Amino acid sequence: MARFSPSAIRIDEVRVGFVTRAVVRTDGRNRMNAQFLRSLDAVARHGSLSAAAQSLGISQPAVTQHIKALERDSGRPLLLRQASGAVLTAEGEALLPRVRQALLVLDDLEMRLFGRASPEGGCLSIGQCAPHLVMPVLGRFMAACPTVRLEVLFDNSARLLEMVEQSRIDIAMLTLTEPLPHLACTRLVALRLMFVLPAGHPWSNRAEIDLSEATDETIIMREVGSSTRQLFEGTAQRLGVVFPQQFVMGSREAMKEAVAAGLGIGVVFDAELGADERLVGVPIRDSSPASEYLVCRQEVSELGVVAAFIAAARAQYESA
Repeated sequence: MARFSPSAIRIDEVRVGFVTRAVVRTDGRNRMNAQFLRSLDAVARHGSLSAAAQSLGISQPAVTQHIKALERDSGRPLLLRQASGAVLTAEGEALLPRVRQALLVLDDLEMRLFGRASPEGGCLSIGQCAPHLVMPVLGRFMAACPTVRLEVLFDNSARLLEMVEQSRIDIAMLTLTEPLPHLACTRLVALRLMFVLPAGHPWSNRAEIDLSEATDETIIMREVGSSTRQLFEGTAQRLGVVFPQQFVMGSREAMKEAVAAGLGIGVVFDAELGADERLVGVPIRDSSPASEYLVCRQEVSELGVVAAFIAAARAQYESA
């Protein structure tokens, strides 16, 4: 099995379009370089060779050759090719966190080596469950780092947390009741649970609503894994309140439409209500506290594009 030798590395400054990149090259004793790792990482993220190639701006045969070179020189299979796409083998999955960390380290090294104030090029994958909270941060980050390629996906907090832990995404903006000790967590804004009511509901002018008052209402819940649902159910359990009438909607937007249609009342965090003249939000008294956090792995929190995104989020919410 070929081994990676640090003495075989050199870093060259190469101009690609308008961006100067640090390219890792190796001598003839092994064939691993940063572009090969970027291809492996992209396939893991996108689940197919063609989607990986498109995200990297190179051809699919090039991605295939990069993966084959890594497999040949490491002596181990890294990818399972299927009719529906491609997935990493168990060995590939085990390497993925280190691959992603290595790429972030290289991007960070490039920034420091060439004396740049902010990252140029590279990629940052961001998970989010509240578009209205993350969009201002994205705008601020893009203004500061216009050449960084962003990949943004939407999911609920539980799945985003799992993807951060598995290195499927670099960072996520999600809702937590408290920071998680095994991850780097940056608190951005406090959140409070609210009932979402149709305009004209008898409670629409109330300052607060006791949870026990709503037991005869049909509660429109979010899907399993939603932090809104978890916090609402935790609050109800703590207060000893049971809701016999409820049904589930798979997204915040669907829940709001169901409320507007008069199918019941919903639950959101105050920062998620948005402007909709058909709906009114009223805080739930004694609801459990929560906050919106940026969450990433400890070992990447101070690297290049990740650190720049955290700085943009802090600046956005400190100025709000």
